[in-house]
Amino acid sequence: MNEPSPKPAASTSAPLSDPPLAGEGKAIPAGDFPGRVEAGPEALGWLHHFVTALELAPAVAVHSMDQAGTIRFWNRASEELYGIPSSEAVGKPFRELVFHLDHQAEFEDAIAAIWRSGHAPPARDWQVQSRAGRRHWVYSCHYPVKHDSVMQEIFCMEVDITARKEAESNLAQAAQVFQNARDAIIMMDADYRVRAVNGAFTSVTGHAPEHILGQSLASLGWDAADGFYERIWSELDGQDHWEGELASVRSNGERYPVRVALTAIRDAHGDVASYMAMLSDISERKRLEEQVRHQAEHDALTGLPNRILFLDRLHQALATWRRQRDRCAVMFLDLDKFKPINDNHGHQAGDAVLREVAARLRACVRRVDTISRLGGDEFVVLLADIKGADQAAHVAGAVTQAVARPIDVGGQQVTLSVSIGIALCPDDGDDVEALLHHADVAMYHAKQDGRDTFRFFDPAMNAHVIERVELENRLRQAIESQEFVLEYQPRSRWRAAASARSRPCCAGAIPSAGCCCRSTSCRWPRNPA
Repeated sequence: MNEPSPKPAASTSAPLSDPPLAGEGKAIPAGDFPGRVEAGPEALGWLHHFVTALELAPAVAVHSMDQAGTIRFWNRASEELYGIPSSEAVGKPFRELVFHLDHQAEFEDAIAAIWRSGHAPPARDWQVQSRAGRRHWVYSCHYPVKHDSVMQEIFCMEVDITARKEAESNLAQAAQVFQNARDAIIMMDADYRVRAVNGAFTSVTGHAPEHILGQSLASLGWDAADGFYERIWSELDGQDHWEGELASVRSNGERYPVRVALTAIRDAHGDVASYMAMLSDISERKRLEEQVRHQAEHDALTGLPNRILFLDRLHQALATWRRQRDRCAVMFLDLDKFKPINDNHGHQAGDAVLREVAARLRACVRRVDTISRLGGDEFVVLLADIKGADQAAHVAGAVTQAVARPIDVGGQQVTLSVSIGIALCPDDGDDVEALLHHADVAMYHAKQDGRDTFRFFDPAMNAHVIERVELENRLRQAIESQEFVLEYQPRSRWRAAASARSRPCCAGAIPSAGCCCRSTSCRWPRNPA
């Protein structure tokens, strides 16, 4: 039932004397009104109209009870409010029809007080439940009705205020949400001036409410470019909502990331009446995101960038070279004699050595450079924006000297060396694959040339590697195809010619196939006839 706008007038302490109605049923015939048998026609007509008005009042439930609590009058609005017909209500105790939830004893005490004092109590709200199971909030006014100064009945006028109570409850809940929300909530008027803030506002921003009330939201000190606020308000006016991440400053000067959600609130006519801003401190979320990103892009043992991040940095360096012609270099590093450390001192010692090497590599390069551990004892360095080969050679020399310094492992001194291959962009390639491959080839030649040194890539190195790879492939194919022939070469001793023997020798399309020779010669007798 919709709550009517007018309420019954608040009762006064003065009782009604010579009441205009009494008796049972919906309407009371004038001739049945007790003590008024000799009333004149004018009074009886007035009584008839008044009772009819009470009976047909659509918004006000009116009922009366005698001192025993028995219902004497029950109008149509009472029927609708409680779901009980008048024929079932009149003559029944009111307590059997309507129960005052959680306050039944208090209600009965209030009715008893009216009978004792003869005065009407202040009107109040009650939550009730009818016999039919309906629950309502009602605004009740109780009036004592007297005849010849003797109380005859108590009249009750009630209005259903359930809708109002629900609205009040919703408002109270909204207020609780507003005050107890973990996010800062800011209410602004249509001119963007702050009118209210919740309790979390101070904990998030560090500002006291009085510092922002009456001010614009921009006064909080956002890290925003010129025209930023105008763009936000324009989007807000067009879509009624804007959301994004901003950098803000607390009252103590601390910078922090915040997610802001702005919403336009319109009135019944569709006009913007106010704005609401919600501020969420996302510092912890950003920290966790950064932690996850760091773990995904860095080596767990050394903390250096891993292959994924290194390749991304190399792609960026090559893009910069294409735009600005800033040269770069890739250095491929492989530690010499690292395996014996793991074998002799254990893997924990090996891990400690790798961490120490990583720290020394960091000290040899600039902040713009990138060091990455590819795995095992292999590292790769990206030198960004270098002038030429001399600068790369200087860094390689510094790395060689740094790695060569003794490393303490469990109280024992171990020494290492490093072999370094260097490829320059664009001289040795202008794409990721070429630079990495050529740096690896140059590192291989540094190993071949005695280790503990560095080599720049040149095409001859690559040709030599290709030739070696091709030779290995041809040897494998020749062995699988049994293209080698086992022959014997005479071998004699000068002092005893009689002891001359033959030694097996493998010959074929490709020389030097010891594996094939051994497997074949073993099937021949030691001293063939």
